[in-house]
Parts: sequence; C-alpha cells; structure tokens
Amino acid sequence: VANTNAKNVQNQMRTNVLGTARGQAADAQTGMAQASRLATSQALERAKSNQQVAAAKFNAAGQIVGAGLMQGFENMGTKGEVDGAMAGDGYGPPEPKQVSGTFFKPVNSSGQKVTGFKNRLGHSGFFGG
Repeated sequence: VANTNAKNVQNQMRTNVLGTARGQAADAQTGMAQASRLATSQALERAKSNQQVAAAKFNAAGQIVGAGLMQGFENMGTKGEVDGAMAGDGYGPPEPKQVSGTFFKPVNSSGQKVTGFKNRLGHSGFFGG
C-alpha cells in the first residue's frame, strides 16, 4: 500500500511538473508575442517620425525656393527711367528710356541696378527707406 501511495504521489508530482512547464511555455509565448508587438510598434513610430522630418525638410526647401522665385519675379517687375539717346535732330534734351530689372537685379526709379547689400536693403524698404 505504501509503495502504491508513493507511486501515485510521484505520478501526481510528474503531472504537476508537466502542467507547470506547459503553463510556463504558454506564458513565454505570450511574452514573446507582446515583445514582438512592442518592437513592431516602436519601429513604426520611428519610421513615422523619420517620414515627418523628411516632409518638414521638403516643405522648408519648397518655401525657400518659392520665396526666391517670388523675389526674382518682383525684381523683374521693377522699372526706372534713364536718359536715353538725343532727340532725332541731335538737339534738345535726351529722351528718357524705360528700363526693367532682371531676375537677380532690380532697378530703382532712376533706372540704376540695385547692387550691394546696402543698396538692396535700402531698395527693399526694410528699414522704411
């Protein structure tokens, strides 16, 4: 009877050990799945962040190019008058000639190309001038 009871206890202990091992394996699988989902989520967040940075850089570059184009077209729209050639008979005051600015160089009202930082700043009206 004692051998039978001991054998039953031993079998019960083995069954419990197997059940515990299976439970631990299931817990490990669940943990691994959660870790995998977390890593995937972090990778997606990183990719999303990188994409946002790239889009911001692209938009900034577009704004800079747009501002440069607008300034160039504004420069081309500037007009001024300079003394032109003498009248057809060679007598009298010279006839004024209208000149326009180029993409990179505007002209002032006197028809002179605006060059240099100081002249450009004055032409822009940045300081009210």
